[in-house]
Amino acid sequence: MLPKQDVVGSNPITRCAERHTRYKRISRMRIKLDSKQLKGLSHHLPFEVILEDPRDVKGLLEILGHNMPWDEMGLTKFGDPLRKPNRVTFSVEAVDGGFVCDIHPAFACYISNLLTVDK
Repeated sequence: MLPKQDVVGSNPITRCAERHTRYKRISRMRIKLDSKQLKGLSHHLPFEVILEDPRDVKGLLEILGHNMPWDEMGLTKFGDPLRKPNRVTFSVEAVDGGFVCDIHPAFACYISNLLTVDK
């Protein structure tokens, strides 16, 4: 006999996923980047980047995040020191005058360092 599925929370797979989500939540940070800052970040890539849409900005940030030195600069304090996170950019939204990005806090530190060194 199969268990009842009409009661909220009675599905063992759903309960397991909810527990996993509750304990494995990735911390995120919201930052706003304007076009001048994005242009400065794009200079760290060996090719020209066209930044018109949120997906373009997300691609740029994903590439920068892939090259982020995880063990340097104390970036491991935001997560497991032995493992670099799989994703550092979660979402990007276009707003007036720039883009709002949900990113990993360690990646925010890295971006801050890149923008500070460029000045």
